[in-house]
Amino acid sequence: MPSSPTNLDGRKVLIVRLSALGDVIRTMPSVLALMNRFPDAEFSWLVEDSSAGFLKAVRGPRLVQIERAALRRGGPAARFKAWQAVKQRITAEQFDISIDFHGVAKSALFPLLAGIPHRVGYERGGSKEGARWLINDRLQLPSPHISRYDRNLALARAFDPELTPVQPQIELNETASAKVEAAMPAPALLLFPGTSDHGRNKRWPAKYWAWLYRNLTRGQNRPVRFVFGPADGAYRDQLCEHLGEPPDELPPLNLVELGAALQRAHLLVSCDTGPMHLASILGVPIVALMGPSDPVLNQPQPGNRRMIIPETPCAPCRNRSCQSLICQDLTTPYQVLQEVRELSAQLEAAS
Repeated sequence: MPSSPTNLDGRKVLIVRLSALGDVIRTMPSVLALMNRFPDAEFSWLVEDSSAGFLKAVRGPRLVQIERAALRRGGPAARFKAWQAVKQRITAEQFDISIDFHGVAKSALFPLLAGIPHRVGYERGGSKEGARWLINDRLQLPSPHISRYDRNLALARAFDPELTPVQPQIELNETASAKVEAAMPAPALLLFPGTSDHGRNKRWPAKYWAWLYRNLTRGQNRPVRFVFGPADGAYRDQLCEHLGEPPDELPPLNLVELGAALQRAHLLVSCDTGPMHLASILGVPIVALMGPSDPVLNQPQPGNRRMIIPETPCAPCRNRSCQSLICQDLTTPYQVLQEVRELSAQLEAAS
């Protein structure tokens, strides 16, 4: 990077973080910090449509959305045409600078093909797939093994070393606001047990969630409610079998409504998921069950948080087909209960 930071005011800036949902969420505090610092810059965000949902509901950059399926649909000719269409859209905007928080070949290639003259991103250790050769202004991270939040903030701080993360502001219409208020009339202790199928090795066993729920509902003077996603049906059924009845739960909410509901929560207990990171950037207190996830790379943003990290030699790992999952069995329900009670007491003492 240049010895003197670049002034972004008066420039057209393209933020690049294409996917995935959790990573897009973790990039937001740093992007919003840049927007606050450079109010006279014009910011846009290049993002895949499947990961753009939450960005549409916050005060942030204008979105340049890519249809993810189109880039993979059909044969080489169809894919080339889809790439050309994206390139032409970016070229037409005449951006002055791109800031690539993603650091892969695809994220670096779009700004290059669009002719953006100043392309900022990561040096080796922060990028892969040869992305460093497609940019012309590189940041060397102090270590490749730092949290995603610190990684993103380091790139933003290349433009001002004093930047601090900024919390997103959710904008709901009246209908959505009424729905969230009805779902969360009082601050509740929320339990988020689900993960995507892609991250099913991160799921804590349903029998442990059932034990935790029973013990929390006995000893809490506030409501305890589960949050299930649209793909959690089978997991919810397992939980009901262990409980003998359906638990108290929030009604179905979209991602933006969930964010607003999380802001009303007393605290959240969750595995390493997109919603956990959503809660983190919104300042919601968290008890995070890290399981097989790397507790450095994937930790929540600093704040009111407790991380439960299993003491097992095989964690962290990325073996999604693991059958033993001893990291989950070594995260005991009693241990989680104690962390929840301690954090809850700390929050109540501070209020």
